[in-house]
Amino acid sequence: MGCGTVFELSPQSNGSWKETVLYAFCSLSGCADGEAPGTGPMVRNAAGNLYGTTIQGGTSRNCNGASCGVVFMLDPSGRETVLHSFTGDADGAAPLAGLVMDAGGALYGTALGGADPSCINGCGTVFKITP
Repeated sequence: MGCGTVFELSPQSNGSWKETVLYAFCSLSGCADGEAPGTGPMVRNAAGNLYGTTIQGGTSRNCNGASCGVVFMLDPSGRETVLHSFTGDADGAAPLAGLVMDAGGALYGTALGGADPSCINGCGTVFKITP
């Protein structure tokens, strides 16, 4: 069972497409590198780094005993760096919708979970990450 990948599709001269896997998630113990990439778009900066989210994985186990998701960067050589591991507290949990980037390189996104105890499944959060 796989835990998700980042892949590239490249058009070929014969009209077909070639898939190249750039990164396979859950390669670190406990899936600290992330697991189950979200459905939202990834963004790329001028240096060619890709940024995205995973719904699960990370270092915190605050989400009903499961991990709460990460924001990650994938450099052009395929090395992944976790920029933020969600805790399920005020920073939220399960970032599903992807990211947007401003002109200064800050990343913005939303997470399904939040820390408000009055919401059965959390009320969600809006977050900013400055790489």
